[in-house]
Amino acid sequence: MAIEINPISCPQCGATDVEMTSDTRGVCSVCGAQFTVRQVDEVLHTHSGRSATQDEDGCRKAEIMPEYTKEQFLREAWIALAAEDAPIEVFRENFGEVQQIAHQVLFHNMQVEVAYQASVGYDRQEPYDAYETYYEKEPYYVYEKQYNSVTQQYEERQVEKFRKVEKQRRVTKYKTVTDWSAFSGSHSTESVVVEENFKDRVFFGELFADSFRSRKESSLVPVAGEAAAKMQISKDALDRAMKRHSENITRSVDRAIPGDHHRDLDWQIRRERGDVSLINATEYAATITFEGEVYTKRAFPFGKMTVGGDTIENDVSLDSAVTKMRNEMWERAKQRKKAIETNTANATLPMSLLTIAFLLASILVSLLVRSVFLAVAMLITAVASFIVNEIVIRKRTNAEQQAAKDEIEAEEAKTRAEIRDYSGAHKENLLNALNGRLRSLGCAPASLDDL
Repeated sequence: MAIEINPISCPQCGATDVEMTSDTRGVCSVCGAQFTVRQVDEVLHTHSGRSATQDEDGCRKAEIMPEYTKEQFLREAWIALAAEDAPIEVFRENFGEVQQIAHQVLFHNMQVEVAYQASVGYDRQEPYDAYETYYEKEPYYVYEKQYNSVTQQYEERQVEKFRKVEKQRRVTKYKTVTDWSAFSGSHSTESVVVEENFKDRVFFGELFADSFRSRKESSLVPVAGEAAAKMQISKDALDRAMKRHSENITRSVDRAIPGDHHRDLDWQIRRERGDVSLINATEYAATITFEGEVYTKRAFPFGKMTVGGDTIENDVSLDSAVTKMRNEMWERAKQRKKAIETNTANATLPMSLLTIAFLLASILVSLLVRSVFLAVAMLITAVASFIVNEIVIRKRTNAEQQAAKDEIEAEEAKTRAEIRDYSGAHKENLLNALNGRLRSLGCAPASLDDL
C-alpha cells in the first residue's frame, strides 16, 4: 500500500498549512479541521478482454479478428441504403472495392475517488415591499342638456360620470436569493475513454463501440512478442484520453454536488485504479457514386456490424411524402374549422336582420310616434326575435361543429389509409430494387423487417 501525502490540502478550507498527527490523520492549522488521509492502492489494471495479455509497459495488447467477410459487409451496406430510404435509382449503381482500414484503438479506463471543493448555493424566496399602479373609478358630476319628451323642451340635468384615477399601493413581492457557502466532499466515479492511437486516422467511435460491445469473445486474440512491442501508446492519443477523462470526471462531480447552484469547483484525485489496452481492429469501407457525388459506407466487421457513413438524400423519400400528406390533411381541417363561423353567419343572417329591423322600429316608434304601447310592443317583439335568433345560432353552430368534426375524422381516416397504402407500396418497390441488386451479387435477399 502507498499513502498519498503530497500535496495535502485541507478538505474544509483548502489550505495547505496542515500538520500530520499520524500516518493517516492530520489537522488544519488555519481552520482547525481534522481529516483522514486515505491509503491508495497501487495502480490496478483491469481487463478489456479475457484474451488480452498485459505487456511489460502495463498495457494489454490484443487484436479483433473479423467476423464477417467483405461480401457480407456489402450486403449490409445495400440494406443500410434501403433502410435510409435512398433513391431507388441508387440500386442501379455499384459499390467500389471494399477497403480494409487498420485502426489501433486505445481503451483507457479510470476508477477514481476525488476530493472536491466548491461554493454551493441554495435558493430561497425573500419578501420585499414594492409599489404597483392601479386604477379606480372616481365619480364626478357635470350638467348636460337633455330633451324632456313630456315638456318637449331641453333641460339641464346633473349627470354622474366616472373617470379612471391612477393610484399607488404597497404590495409584498418575492425575489429569489441564493445563499452561498463553502462545501467539500468526496466522490467516486468511473471514466472510460476510447481513442484512435494512430495519428491522422479518422475514427468512428460510436460504430466501433456498437460492434465491440456485441463481439464474440473468441474474436479477441492476444498480441505478444515483437508485434506487441511495436504497439505503443502515442502521446497524442494519451493526451486526448486524459482530457476526456477530466471532462467526464468534472461532469460526474457536477451532478454529485448538492444545492441549487455551485461555482468555483475544484477537485483532486485521491485514489485511482485503471486499465489500459491497445487493440488492433479492421474497418471495412466502400464508396458508391450517385449523380456525380461519392458516398462512403463503413462498418467494423465484428459484433452486430452496424453500418454507418454517408446518407444519400432522397427528395421524394417516404418521410417527405407522408409529411406532405399530413400537412395537407391538417390544412384542410383548419380551413373546415374556419368555415364554421361563415356557414353559421350565412344560415342565421335573415333572422339577424329581422331582429335588427325590430330594434330599429322600436326606436323610431319611441322617438316619432311617442306611443308607449307601440314602443313596448315593438321592443318585446325585438327581444323575442333576439332570443329566437340566439337559439337558432346555437343550434346552427352545434350542427356545423358536429358536421365539421365528422368530416375531419373521415378525412383523417382516409389520409391514414392513404399513408398506409403509400408506405406499403413504397417499401415494396424499395425492397424489390434492393433484392434485385442483392441477387445480382449472389447475396441472400432481404425482407421488409430489414427495412
